[in-house]
Amino acid sequence: MFIEFKDLKESDLIVDNIYMGGNNGNMSDEVLSKLMKCENSCGFRKKGSLKDKKLKYVVLYSNGNNGDWNDDFDITTDEFIYYGDQNKPNKSLWDTPKKGNEILRRIFDMLKKGEKINIPPFFIFVKHRKRDVVFKGLAVPGSYNKNIEKCLEVVTIKNNDGYIKNYRATFTILNEKNISRKWLYDLENNLGLISEFAPLEWKNWINNKCYYSIAFNKFMLNSKEKNKEYDIENLLKDIDFKAIYKSPDIYNKKKFTNEVYTGIDSKEIEQYVDEYKNKQIIGFVGENIIFKFEQVRLKNSKYKELVKKAYDIQWSSRVIGDGLGYDIKSYDVNDGNLVDKYIEVKTTLGEDKAFEITFNEVEKSKILANKGIYVIARVYNLDFENKTANFYFQEGNLEGNYELKTDVYIAHRK
Repeated sequence: MFIEFKDLKESDLIVDNIYMGGNNGNMSDEVLSKLMKCENSCGFRKKGSLKDKKLKYVVLYSNGNNGDWNDDFDITTDEFIYYGDQNKPNKSLWDTPKKGNEILRRIFDMLKKGEKINIPPFFIFVKHRKRDVVFKGLAVPGSYNKNIEKCLEVVTIKNNDGYIKNYRATFTILNEKNISRKWLYDLENNLGLISEFAPLEWKNWINNKCYYSIAFNKFMLNSKEKNKEYDIENLLKDIDFKAIYKSPDIYNKKKFTNEVYTGIDSKEIEQYVDEYKNKQIIGFVGENIIFKFEQVRLKNSKYKELVKKAYDIQWSSRVIGDGLGYDIKSYDVNDGNLVDKYIEVKTTLGEDKAFEITFNEVEKSKILANKGIYVIARVYNLDFENKTANFYFQEGNLEGNYELKTDVYIAHRK
């Protein structure tokens, strides 16, 4: 869809829309300064002052032709690779006219410190033709499948005049297709987070360490054919219901109390089984989402050793059983070395709130975090009707990332 130049100041931001430049043949035809009320040149176009603790927002513009610094968008991971604005040899990394590299340094430092509330939203635009630009999405610094340190790297090239040091930054483009113009107004007035027009996935990222929501059919892929929606009905048939139903006490339909047998109502049994079955189905679907996601992540990795491991990922809770302290064994690269990635999946139908965790899982998380990478994959807002869910990854042992509270005790007879 094309948005005419005369409509820029009132337009919403819609992913893949083309925003058209003017016809005067000079800088007055420039799009982004009208559309985003920001600076009118260069790749970094900030709204607000670097003297303030927090910028209002930042526009990143890529013309797709920067020689040694070619920006890149990976549609399989929603990662946007953006290079900084240092192009002069033998100068400081941060000594640039528009202070773009200083912006990168600041926001990734905030990310490391967990100060996401002070990180401004980033809006990604790329050149279409002449002055026209395409909106690619709302972005946040970092990635769900990389350590923070690897999301902002210093790269060096050599030319005839010396060495140029620059930043290579990784952003994640959130799954938000339409950004309201009214949110831009609220951002300008420092009301971005409390605005009723704030995008949900951006708020989730600020509050919940969540990078984006994702549809089932994006990652629940047939191994031979991408973009084919996975059949949930067939997925549910994969569950071994015989294993689910193993419960001798229930299926005896009797219980032993004070040396007297008493019957259990058949409706009580059915209710128990239904609740147990539903819980197993929810957990199964959540694990399947993450399992399929990991396969796609490894297949499309830039690391050859990960690509080779894409079909070695193990759905451990199904192949081996429960009690391992993790559900899926995958792989990742840490400090240049291939390491095991242990994933415990926690799935709920509703919002991202407190979830159950066992003592065994807590203890195993400490051991596994030392053996490789331990991750909680949090799947929530699971919607069977629309086949959608939100999820994110939280790396590190459970005690380090969560406040653990005991709601249930196990009593052993003395």
